[in-house]
Amino acid sequence: MKRSVRHIAGFCLIGAVVAWPLAVQATMTVSSGWDLLVTVPSGTEFMGQNWQGVPIGDYNFGGNTANAGLADTIIHRPDAATVTENGQSVTVPIEVAALQMRSVNQFDPDGAGDAPFGYYYLTLASPSSGSVTINFGPEPGAPPHGRFSTEFVVNYALHYGSLDSQIVAIGKEGFALDSGYWNHEKVNPGGGVPLIGGVNYMLNGLDTSQDFHLAFGPNGEGSGSGCSSPWYEHLARSGYDPAKHGVTECPEPTTMIVGALLLLPFGASTLRMLRRRTA
Repeated sequence: MKRSVRHIAGFCLIGAVVAWPLAVQATMTVSSGWDLLVTVPSGTEFMGQNWQGVPIGDYNFGGNTANAGLADTIIHRPDAATVTENGQSVTVPIEVAALQMRSVNQFDPDGAGDAPFGYYYLTLASPSSGSVTINFGPEPGAPPHGRFSTEFVVNYALHYGSLDSQIVAIGKEGFALDSGYWNHEKVNPGGGVPLIGGVNYMLNGLDTSQDFHLAFGPNGEGSGSGCSSPWYEHLARSGYDPAKHGVTECPEPTTMIVGALLLLPFGASTLRMLRRRTA
């Protein structure tokens, strides 16, 4: 991924078309779908604070309402990603569909300003989008199936006291990840993120050959205990405050970071404090 809240997951199918006596044509595809992610508090820092996810619960995945388990971040890939040969890459758009986090501890975000001391929450302030580039290995292949990189902008809102309270600040940050690993199968079918048909599981309606999930590297890179495989970590090089955001599909007590996010070249993050309303 690449760079600027900083807060952060397609797939393969061999479609064999036989027209005798012509040779078989292999097509590799990652279907459109949704990535359900869980924030790792120890690996998520923003405004000098650690943040934990607030489960989204029931969510409407394009007409299919289902419970997202512990997921606090949902990313949508509206288009399928398809290549024709091993080693090729393709870029498709992504949408940050939902995000909600709470500060682990109480704090004061603006010192002597209008914002009070307390717990703060982060949500999306407006549509946020970007892209993901997926590289395909041989099909079929051993995990991980390939690498992926992504970059996107998050337009976020900072709330005092609860998710639906008044907004005390708004901000925008762009961030990215370079060369994460992906595979068709979820590392742990259980864990904090459920497998939901047509959402992140059996996306082609038949099997998992077009699914997309976070994966360990070929030498176990990113692996911790159990399914401790965060997707990426945001490392701010400039902006309002240092920030990073680690996520995983199946949280465990111990986690490790798969990749690193760097501030994107289009500019530093921005944050604007809003005057607190008084009764």
